[in-house]
Amino acid sequence: MMVTPYDAARLFATMQTDHSRVAGFLASHWGNGAFAAPEPWNSVVLAAQEHDRGWWLWECCPTLSDAGGPLDYQNETLHHLGELRTTMYRNAVSDIASLDPYAALLILNHLTGLLNAGEGAYSFRKDMSDDPIARTYLLDQANSKQTLLETVRGSQMFRDFSSDGHIENNSKIIEFVDALAQFLCNRYPLSSPNRGKDPNRVFSEMPVPTRPGNDEVRLTVRVIDAHRLVIDPFPFDASPLSVNFVARWLPNRTYASREDFLKDFYRAETVPVQYQVQAS
Repeated sequence: MMVTPYDAARLFATMQTDHSRVAGFLASHWGNGAFAAPEPWNSVVLAAQEHDRGWWLWECCPTLSDAGGPLDYQNETLHHLGELRTTMYRNAVSDIASLDPYAALLILNHLTGLLNAGEGAYSFRKDMSDDPIARTYLLDQANSKQTLLETVRGSQMFRDFSSDGHIENNSKIIEFVDALAQFLCNRYPLSSPNRGKDPNRVFSEMPVPTRPGNDEVRLTVRVIDAHRLVIDPFPFDASPLSVNFVARWLPNRTYASREDFLKDFYRAETVPVQYQVQAS
């Protein structure tokens, strides 16, 4: 759950599963004259859309932070949730593997990268690979990854897209649309200072593929008002591209118990949000 202060009385909250749908929507629009659409298209879009599906298990009845408030996804969730977090990650991969092993492979790459800082590629992520729970998960998922690789490389449907380079390019698209979907979903309005981070600290470390034979590029993001942001160069097939999701208002308070919190959580007022991303 993404929980951001809005004012003295309210928190702006977006479910991880709703954020995941935004990532899938963005992936479905990836591609234009300068950027090739991902292949296999259905698999990449499915992976982006479902990469956080495991969080549904926890978001049905969320637990609280050590301070007694709603638990934000960036607030040491491995500490708060322990093995439940890695169980949710495993579930996300296994749920999708029976439908689309290629999508499951991309989800696995993404989720393991959240715990090992993208194998050290991302300075903005904390490398948790020395944590005993994370270490066990990463070793287990290395075996699962090998099984999925053998499956897709033995599949007539996926073998043409299963080279290391092709999988890496698709994983980079997943990383970017996930990061952009986080930026869109974890603040309200877009111009809110409450997350307090320059988005390009993240995006500057995320090179993305363009077209075959061309160099990768790094995209920059700039908020221009409360509901619009500019991306340069622009990777999507429509500009402006409207992005819609539903969030909710939570009271900005602490709670004596989870049960106390759930009374407010279940009856929270929803917030229909519409933003636009556009070319410069």
